[in-house]
Amino acid sequence: GNSFTFAGTNINQFVDTENYNAGTNCVDVSTTPPSGFDLVFRADMLAGQTVLVRELGGLDAVIHILQQPSCGAGTTCSASTDFNEVAGIQFTAAVAGPVFIVVESWGNPLPTTTYDIRIDRFQCGDGLIGGSETCDDGGTTGGNGCSATCTIESGFICVGEPSICLIGCGDGDLDVGETCDDDRNDDGD
Repeated sequence: GNSFTFAGTNINQFVDTENYNAGTNCVDVSTTPPSGFDLVFRADMLAGQTVLVRELGGLDAVIHILQQPSCGAGTTCSASTDFNEVAGIQFTAAVAGPVFIVVESWGNPLPTTTYDIRIDRFQCGDGLIGGSETCDDGGTTGGNGCSATCTIESGFICVGEPSICLIGCGDGDLDVGETCDDDRNDDGD
């Protein structure tokens, strides 16, 4: 699907079978503390599709995204982070193909440490709002309220999926179709 959750306790059961830190552009956690227990996911991506990976549990996680024919140690990371697991890490595929998502623990957590890994895939123009999108009207043509990168354009208000964008009254800007706009949004203008 476009998103899934993998959660539980005792990430230690997945052992430390790979050391992804040797790859170019990968966050290096191979020294202190040592790289920890790891999980690997595969997401088949379309060109232009974006994946957002987050860890919402108690795990101090290091997240790597690899877009190569393999996912083993030493592979170049397309994205890699050790900070802000809740906000996560995002990667947009330039070409169609598999993306490997590696979540490894920073060091050796307790067997009771919770983990909650969320992986979402989205694409601007699919009519669904995901990731950093603030609107998605089902297309990638700007000038209609929802930009070509699926962000709300100045002077518009967008709601729903697919997004319907209307000129925003009460924003202080006199937009096309408005005869006045006093920035109060109190129905008195």
